[in-house]
Amino acid sequence: AESPLRSPYHKIRQGGSESPWCWNYSIRVPLSSSLLSWEAEIEHNTDLGKTVGIDIGWKYRLTHLVWADNIYSFAKSVAGLHWMVSALTEEMGKAPYKLAWKPGSLELLSKQAVVNT
Repeated sequence: AESPLRSPYHKIRQGGSESPWCWNYSIRVPLSSSLLSWEAEIEHNTDLGKTVGIDIGWKYRLTHLVWADNIYSFAKSVAGLHWMVSALTEEMGKAPYKLAWKPGSLELLSKQAVVNT
């Protein structure tokens, strides 16, 4: 039987005018859950927490931006970014969401050379 909690937006039509809204609706809870773990690392000032997000002044740290159907994550190191994306991916995969990335849609922008392992 299908879960009664399953989002009606589990299949979002690519290119539709409603797609960004539906995606944002679907990703909201997994992203919020991930944000809590990111903030905990930052608050406890762990080695990993020091790499999560980027300082933007006034004691604020930018960890992510959501624009239309894109999520931009910010980190000071590849390890920090890897951990952030892994935490989000894990939350996305949980029931009732069962969301997954489209591998061809993932991109990385870095000011340093990144070696693919």
